[in-house]
Amino acid sequence: MTWLGDSQTILSCGFSKLSEREYAVWDARNFVTPLIKRRLDDYSGVPFTYFDEENRVVFVAGKGESAISFFQYNSESVNLIDYLGSFKGKEPQKGFSFMPKKVCNLM
Repeated sequence: MTWLGDSQTILSCGFSKLSEREYAVWDARNFVTPLIKRRLDDYSGVPFTYFDEENRVVFVAGKGESAISFFQYNSESVNLIDYLGSFKGKEPQKGFSFMPKKVCNLM
């Protein structure tokens, strides 16, 4: 699960009854039914998520996969989560983490 910033919503990623990866966006004040529930992608690994609040981008990666998918969170959109693209590497990933932007020296 990932908290989607100051929007009072939470993103959960997991598997459907058909073993397809899916995501759901929940209102933090009402967990009875999700605001939206959709199929995520074709990969089979357990999804790890990270939300960049500044750019409103959700990153999804799975251990043993070679791809990282990017999604834009927009509370005004009908879908709430829109697919942006993906990065496909040659090696499978062993983990997934981020460094705070303030410690990265871009120069």
